[in-house]
Amino acid sequence: EIGYHGLHVTDAGRSDPLVSELFGRVFQLHHDTYEMPPDAVRLASSSRYPEQAFRLGRTTYAVQFHVEFCAEDLDRILPHERKDLEAEGIDVDHLLTEARRRDPEMRHAATSLIRGFSNL
Repeated sequence: EIGYHGLHVTDAGRSDPLVSELFGRVFQLHHDTYEMPPDAVRLASSSRYPEQAFRLGRTTYAVQFHVEFCAEDLDRILPHERKDLEAEGIDVDHLLTEARRRDPEMRHAATSLIRGFSNL
């Protein structure tokens, strides 16, 4: 998953203090996934990768997606990865345009996630 992809928040995620406000599309930049540890609770998934976020116990979390990248960050990062991304069929210029358009919702997602974590 590279780019902005839909995130499905599970029933457990909708009541979770960290991911309950996440919705829509989030930025993804990965080629692999993980297996949840035993006793973990799945909080979010996507159509391609069922493991997008989990909680283990009350305060241990993991996420696969990236809410920490704002458009300004991607403007600095993605041009250095252009050759590899384009080899995978990714239109970097389109992705950067989409990043600027989605910047307000990504900032909201990051703020929501951080606020939830700090409230723990």
